Amino acid sequence: MKINGTLSCILMLSLLAGNAKAQNGVSTPYSRYGFGKLSDATSGFASAMGGIGYGIRENGKVNTLNPASYSAVDSLTFIFDAGVSLENVNYSYGKNKTNKKNSSFDYLTMQFRAWKNLGMTVGVQPFSRIGYEASATSDIEGSRDDYNPNNYTSTASYKGSGGLHKAFVGAGYRILDNLSVGANFSYMFGDVQHTITYTPSLSSSYINYSLYSASISTYSIDLGAQYTLKMDAKRSLTIGAATTLGHATNNDALLYETLMDSSGDTIYSNRTAAKEAFELPLTIGAGVTYRYDNRLTIGADYTLQKWGDCKFPMKEDAANGIAYASRTGYLLDRSRVAVGAEYIPNPVSRKYLRRVKYRLGASYSTPYIKVNGADGPREISVTGGFSLPIQNQINNRSCLNISAQWVNSKSSAIGLTENYLRVCVGLTFNERWFMKWKFD
Repeated sequence: MKINGTLSCILMLSLLAGNAKAQNGVSTPYSRYGFGKLSDATSGFASAMGGIGYGIRENGKVNTLNPASYSAVDSLTFIFDAGVSLENVNYSYGKNKTNKKNSSFDYLTMQFRAWKNLGMTVGVQPFSRIGYEASATSDIEGSRDDYNPNNYTSTASYKGSGGLHKAFVGAGYRILDNLSVGANFSYMFGDVQHTITYTPSLSSSYINYSLYSASISTYSIDLGAQYTLKMDAKRSLTIGAATTLGHATNNDALLYETLMDSSGDTIYSNRTAAKEAFELPLTIGAGVTYRYDNRLTIGADYTLQKWGDCKFPMKEDAANGIAYASRTGYLLDRSRVAVGAEYIPNPVSRKYLRRVKYRLGASYSTPYIKVNGADGPREISVTGGFSLPIQNQINNRSCLNISAQWVNSKSSAIGLTENYLRVCVGLTFNERWFMKWKFD
C-alpha cells in the first residue's frame, strides 16, 4: 500500500478536526457532575494501547503523558501529530434504550529538537467535556382536589454544555544517556454551564429556571522523569513517573435563579456567587515499559487523581446554612490502571504489512464523581488498532493511526449503563525538516 501526498492526508484530517470541533464531543448525563467527562491525555498510538504512556520513549512518537519522553526526539525531525474520534453510544436504563453519535477533536501536537539533549512539544488537548440534555415529568404532591381528580405535573429539563481545554508547551531534557526529566506548562481554559427548568402543567403556575455557570482560566504544571535500563543489545526496560500539581483556580461559580410566569415575564431573579469555587487535583502516575528488538513493546500504567481533596460548588439545602458554596466532599479520588502492547513484525521489511504496527490495550478506572450521594460510573475499556506507514518519495516514517475502543460505563447510583464504540483516527507526520542537503 502506497500513499503519495502526505499534505493531502493532513488537509483531510484538518477538515475532520474542524467538523469535530463543531460537535460537543460527548453526550452523557454523567457529565452533569464535576467538570464533566474527563479526557485522559493521550496520543493516537496510545489510544490503541489502553492509554499507557509513562514509560513510552520513542523518537517517532509524541507522548504528552510524560514530558520526559520529549528528549527522545532526534535532531533532524519535526513531528506533527493530530487526531479525532467518532463514537456510537448505546444507553440502557432498565427496559429503555437509546442511541447517540458524537465526534470530537482529540489532540494536536508538534515536536522538535530545540537544543542538544533538549526536545520540545507544543499542542492543545481537551481536559474535560460536558454535554447532555434530558427531562423527567413527575406529579406535584398535594395538587389533587375535588376540582382536579388528577395530580398536576411538573417537567424538569436538564441541559449542560462546555468543558475545559489545555494549551501547553513542554520540554524534556536528557541528563544522562539513560535518564531524562521534563515538564509541561499549560494554560487551561473553558466554560461550564448547566441549566435546570421546572415547568408545571398548570398554566397559572410559575416556571422555575436555574443557571449554573463558570468561566475558568488557570494554569497547570506537569513534571516527569524516565529511566531506561539496557538489559542487552535487544532488550530494554523504561520506568517512568509523572505528576500534575494540584491547586485552586481562583475562579468564581455563579448561580442565577429566575421565577417566570407562563408568558416568560420575570417575577423574581437572584444571583449568587461561590468565591474561588474550583480546585484541580494532585495527580500521580507511574508506569513501566519493556521493549524487545524494536519490534515488541509491552507496558503498564497506574494513575491516581486526588479529586477527593478538591473543592467544588454545589447548591445545598438552605436549612444547612449554605445555599450555594464550594466545599470538599462532592468528588472522589480516581484511580486508573492500563496495560498495552505494540508489535511490528519487521520494521525494515520490504513487505508493507510486515511494517504495520499492531496494537492492543485495556484499562479500568474508578469514578471521580458522586451521583445522588453514591459513587458515579466506573469504566472498563478494551482497545485495538494499527499504525499504517505512509510512503512517499522521501520517507515512510509518517503514519496513519487507527484504533477502535469499546468502553462500558456503569453506575448503580441511577442505573444507567453506557456502551461506547469509539473509532480514533490520528495522523503522525514525521519528516526530517532539519536535515542539511548536499548537492554536487
